[in-house]
Amino acid sequence: LANLAWGHATMARHDEALLDAIADRALAKLSEFGSQDLSITVWSFAKLAHGDGHFFEALGDASVVKIHEFGAQSLGNTGWAFAKRQILLPTLMEAVSAATCVRV
Repeated sequence: LANLAWGHATMARHDEALLDAIADRALAKLSEFGSQDLSITVWSFAKLAHGDGHFFEALGDASVVKIHEFGAQSLGNTGWAFAKRQILLPTLMEAVSAATCVRV
């Protein structure tokens, strides 16, 4: 799912029906997502300006739980995605900041 979303985002291909289907399936399988899946998905949806606040909040909450697994690029992509969409999740931003400080 994450790679499919990424492919569409990198090609700037905004297929609304497909993105809605990916979002629905991603929410249903969120517990199975790894750190890279989370960061790629949130980056892709932010780049395409697709997905509602509920979708991003769910991805953000899942990211906080797995933040210790995020590499530097995943941390940067996640922070960028939420800033791009102007979605403020203080717990997520604190977790991203703390995890980034550990890796610097």
